[in-house]
Amino acid sequence: MAKRGTSKGKNSKGTKQQLIQELVKMAQDVDVDGLLYLIEQANVRLYNQRVDLINRKVAGLKEGDGKKIDDVDIEETKEGKNFYLIIRNERIFFTLEEMRQIVRVCHAASDETDASKRLYNWFYKNRKAPLFECMVQSSRDTHPTPLYQKVIKTYKLKEQ
Repeated sequence: MAKRGTSKGKNSKGTKQQLIQELVKMAQDVDVDGLLYLIEQANVRLYNQRVDLINRKVAGLKEGDGKKIDDVDIEETKEGKNFYLIIRNERIFFTLEEMRQIVRVCHAASDETDASKRLYNWFYKNRKAPLFECMVQSSRDTHPTPLYQKVIKTYKLKEQ
């Protein structure tokens, strides 16, 4: 029987699939009252996991590490033709042309407030999905500010 552990991530007693298989085998021998109890306990565990995730989001932490959930990062593919913006722990795919447009929007802004408005409007006009995925609700949302700062620090505006 697998011991109950408090470690997160990799379980030294087996993979998740192995543990599920073990649980299914054991469930065959448990009576109805025992199964109801196990279901009740599983629901409590799921509830606690959801509450923990919500609390971590409120605290601004990404699950599993000390990074803030509002950290912004930009990853370039090896070919340099596509990009991933990582915003609020969501990976969002962008083409090179879209990234160039975002860089232009950021460099055209006079300050962070102006950049937030411009970025929100660009996303609203061109790519609404990232606004929903990243829970950006209006141009007054403070989240575009870290994106603006990252873009300005990382990318120069190309002369055309």
